[in-house]
Parts: sequence; C-alpha cells; structure tokens
Amino acid sequence: MPGRYCRLEPLSTDLHASDLSEGNKLDPDGRSWTYLPSGPFATFSDHLDWLGQCAESLDPLFFAIINLKSHKAAGMSSYLRIFPAIGSIELGH
Repeated sequence: MPGRYCRLEPLSTDLHASDLSEGNKLDPDGRSWTYLPSGPFATFSDHLDWLGQCAESLDPLFFAIINLKSHKAAGMSSYLRIFPAIGSIELGH
C-alpha cells in the first residue's frame, strides 16, 4: 500500500527485523510498549522470535511501515478483527 511518506508491506523478519530492532533502541525506557501485550525485548533474538510470530499471523495481520526516503522499516502496524462482510477492521500496534 503506497502513500505519500511511507508504504506498507507485509511484515517479514528477513526484510524488517534489523530495522525494527534498531528503531527500538531509540526507546531505551521501553515506553512505546506500555499498552502492548508484548515487549520490550531484552535481546535481538527475543524480538526476532516475536516478529516471526507476528509475520505468520493472519489476524492480526501485520505490516511494516517503510519510510520512502530511507527505504527502512520505521515501525509496524496490525489490522485485526477483520470482518469484510460488515466492513469492519481494527488498527493496532
């Protein structure tokens, strides 16, 4: 899904784990994880394991948010409780 400043692509540990892990270092107190059921992660391996689970999930369905200038994953988002029949979807992460 292309946008003006970023694009969404299906989350992939091979393509996005390194960028996302580096981004987490910008939050040394882990406050961005306050209202999330997982994280922060003490090691890259722990983060990679969790990202792998996210990448395999269909609901929630995870995407990496790619900065169009740097071409790096700047974050991630998920779409959950997807009910096409009633036109309903929830955003998360």
